[in-house]
Amino acid sequence: PLFVYLGSNPMAEVRIQQLADALTAAAGGDLGPLLQNIQASLRLFFIEGDMTWRYNIAGRPLLGPLMGFLFLAGAVLAVWYMVKRRGELAYGAASFLAISWLVAGFLPVLATGPELSMTQAMGMQPVLYLFPALTLFALGQIVVGDKKVSERGWAAAGLFFLFAATALITYRDYFITWANIPEVRVQYESTMVIAIDYLNTHGDGVVAISSITPDQYHSPALGQMLLHNDAVELRWFDARSSVLLPQTDQSQIVVPGFTPL
Repeated sequence: PLFVYLGSNPMAEVRIQQLADALTAAAGGDLGPLLQNIQASLRLFFIEGDMTWRYNIAGRPLLGPLMGFLFLAGAVLAVWYMVKRRGELAYGAASFLAISWLVAGFLPVLATGPELSMTQAMGMQPVLYLFPALTLFALGQIVVGDKKVSERGWAAAGLFFLFAATALITYRDYFITWANIPEVRVQYESTMVIAIDYLNTHGDGVVAISSITPDQYHSPALGQMLLHNDAVELRWFDARSSVLLPQTDQSQIVVPGFTPL
């Protein structure tokens, strides 16, 4: 039903049109924008990630050096299993599914480019770590002396260290570094939430609030969800370029630090 509706109302989904510019140009014979997007997108895995702070530490690639190496080795193994062991469900069919999932999930990024790629590649991310796991599994099957590597104590210790280091780095990067970047806190309205909480307790009358996104679909929508004080009537502006003075005998003006006068 969604596709039927969009097909008969093409102007209803502006976002699709915004993301389809490179494909539209390619359909018209100009492959330049699409090839440029593909070249830039391939850097996302190991070199330079999404530069938008909203969903990522700006520039952080999807995989670090070690995981990137394990990923590449796993991808090669998966292709080899597809060709050499295609009749085996546990290897050939599973590898085909994983490779297909990876490619299909990354196609939107190839078409639209690296900007906001963390969301465009959402369908691919669940399968991404299957390939490093495939490499580790294959290494574990190698026989050293009279035992497989997976049966050696030092292998288990190394695997534990790898998982622990990955967990610690991820915790540091996202729960400490990323969560406290001012731009991230603006994007997720944490300061605005605190301001509205204050108004719920202490606000009265007309209140003008400065916001970096004063249009109706952003901060005002947040205000409708969070403001429970019926005595407060909100007005919105951006103090970086304007000042809103309510035409009342008494009012409040709230100016957060991210929109200085």
